[in-house]
Amino acid sequence: MAVDLNAYGNCTTDFTGSGVGTCDITEFGDAKGITLFKKGTSYAITNGNAAFGLTEYTNEVKGLNAFPYVGIYDFAQDTPENEKNTSSTGVLTEIRSGKPQFSFMFTKGGCFHKSLYNKRGNALWDFGILFETGILLATNAAGDALKGFDGGMLSVETFKLLQGTDPQMSTAITQLLDAEEFNARHVFIPFSKVGDLDAVVGAIETQITVDAISAGTSFSASIVSACNTDNVILDLTDDTKYVLLGTQASATTISAVTYNASTNKYDFTVSPALVASDTVQIKLGDGTYDVIEDTTGNLYKGTSNSVTVS
Repeated sequence: MAVDLNAYGNCTTDFTGSGVGTCDITEFGDAKGITLFKKGTSYAITNGNAAFGLTEYTNEVKGLNAFPYVGIYDFAQDTPENEKNTSSTGVLTEIRSGKPQFSFMFTKGGCFHKSLYNKRGNALWDFGILFETGILLATNAAGDALKGFDGGMLSVETFKLLQGTDPQMSTAITQLLDAEEFNARHVFIPFSKVGDLDAVVGAIETQITVDAISAGTSFSASIVSACNTDNVILDLTDDTKYVLLGTQASATTISAVTYNASTNKYDFTVSPALVASDTVQIKLGDGTYDVIEDTTGNLYKGTSNSVTVS
């Protein structure tokens, strides 16, 4: 491809119009949270339409490519002023735009904080900002892909404990690396167009404990929240939501799953029968994702202990 080395754009025709249509969105509403997208996550744009909606977003969460944190207590805009220089004759020149910086505060407890703290780092994520009525994303420079804002630092402050009238709090501080992207290429997508993305709150970590197993066609396991083991996870009786791991003498599959309300455990039926020295471990998964969705839209992930059949 040949490139004109001296073509830098037309200073007249590259200006956009200053008018605002009567139906243009003039404000996004209050911020509700933030979604962390793995670097490289994007959605093709064809003729102005992006391959993006509730299904695609949920699949990113199930694939552990997106991590939403919704339900903020407070939100702060910490973007510094543009950097300027003053000449010896008093003439101001803009040097660079301030890189966007935001703080998201949550009062959602210790387990939430651990999850948020687990994601801290530099240049790990691109960021989408969730508002009351939509999500704020960006396009790439070519305009052919929808993506999160190019993220730099994600700093998670040390957990603040309750003191006086100050609530227990987690604070995430984000910096976007590209002010041009944020100012000139942001795209606000209303939930009315793509579905309630803000209702997708991420995968819940579970603790799965398989009981001792004797040779035969059944075994039992408890599935509880990893954060609160008194919280028994229900509505996981679909056998296609489990992957059987371990090593068995014959190729073995889970053929049925039932919930036992007396024991608060799930009873699994397998075929063919397990024999002594087989090992059994189960993982939540649907064959595509290591995160499963129950009938009401809750997402769960987890892998059990390994048990040797006696």
